[in-house]
Amino acid sequence: MEFKYTILTEKTCAITNVRGLEPGIMKIPATIIDVVGNNYRVVSVCCEPEYGGSYEETTEDKSEIRKVIIPEGVKEIADNAFFRYLRLNTAILPSTLERIGEWAFCDCWLKRGITLPDKLKELGDCAFEHCRELKEIVIPEGVTTIPYRAFHRCGKLQKVVLPSTLTTIKSYAFAECDSLLELEIPESVKTIEQAAFCGDFNIKLQLPSELEVNMDKLLYPEWL
Repeated sequence: MEFKYTILTEKTCAITNVRGLEPGIMKIPATIIDVVGNNYRVVSVCCEPEYGGSYEETTEDKSEIRKVIIPEGVKEIADNAFFRYLRLNTAILPSTLERIGEWAFCDCWLKRGITLPDKLKELGDCAFEHCRELKEIVIPEGVTTIPYRAFHRCGKLQKVVLPSTLTTIKSYAFAECDSLLELEIPESVKTIEQAAFCGDFNIKLQLPSELEVNMDKLLYPEWL
């Protein structure tokens, strides 16, 4: 397995692609050494395959990865980092992580769950969309927004813990989460956009005392 990278500074780099996926565990290197011996710390990771195969071939190769280990020092899991790694069950994240990008874990299993580190401050749109085996998620303190379609179609998601720093839940954030029957919304939340819980007709929301919302707008699509 070969990791492609881009140099960011004299001491840091970003992994941008991976070549030659191998079944089983993917262990991201903490450092990259170039051809003349310069050493770069990895601070950003994206593991989209780099080769000229078809979409179907790429997806098939990704589906052989079951576990990803991301080292300490990485601050960002970039957009599309593990998009459609279909049978990815486990992702070990570093304590240094600050951002998870758009579509980063979209269409993964995450059957063994995922622990978000305390330093995390930002989630991208669709970051965990259609993680069909994900059952529980704890959003750390410091996160202020649950973005658009962040957990859309996580059909087995049963437990969500939201931080006291949260202010906004975007549209379709938890749409079609059929197993999510109860959720406590922190008092800090000022805005819940329409369709945030679209299709979750059995959910019981514990809303902030001063927040006025129309439940129909939360449960039905934006165009209705």
